[in-house]
Amino acid sequence: MQNQRNESLRTYCASLEEFENKLSEPPLRKLMDYWLSLRRGEDLPSKSELNPCVMGEWTGNTFLYRYHPNRQDFEIRILGDEIQKPGVWVHSPGRFLSEFADADEMIAIRDRWSACLNGPTVMCVSHSSDGETTFERLLLPVRDKNRSDNPYIFGMVLSHKRSRYDREYKNQMSYPDSIVALDVSLIPEAMVPAQ
Repeated sequence: MQNQRNESLRTYCASLEEFENKLSEPPLRKLMDYWLSLRRGEDLPSKSELNPCVMGEWTGNTFLYRYHPNRQDFEIRILGDEIQKPGVWVHSPGRFLSEFADADEMIAIRDRWSACLNGPTVMCVSHSSDGETTFERLLLPVRDKNRSDNPYIFGMVLSHKRSRYDREYKNQMSYPDSIVALDVSLIPEAMVPAQ
């Protein structure tokens, strides 16, 4: 399972223009703009300034995880209602991802999100787990007020059901994972609005 995942996982370090083009979904763009507005000249915004409710109808698609290096695990701090729906994710705030994922899945998650944690890097991740549903995630690093070694990842998950035509005729296989990452230092205070 892990080998299949790694073979399909494609990480691409993007230019600012390429990253902006990847943010084609308006809710992802809105979250990115909100994150940028909180930076105030810093590389990363502070967790204490986050208010997922500013996302309006998309608040239920937001999440906040805290990485614990000693455990090599992610604590769920905020998990929107849309993410917790059956068939998407059923996790609970205050618990750890390892309670819901097996060892191979945890390795894959850490591998995927390591650039966001260590870069710091913003990431847009697309993948399909069942061939019918495509997931898009925007991962944004956030610091705590003490700039501790336990970084946070703030983000959003969107899911889309693929049409029968897409599944049967365009692509019989599930979409491969793709990750487009952008170093935080390359991001200006405000990005150019989407076309």
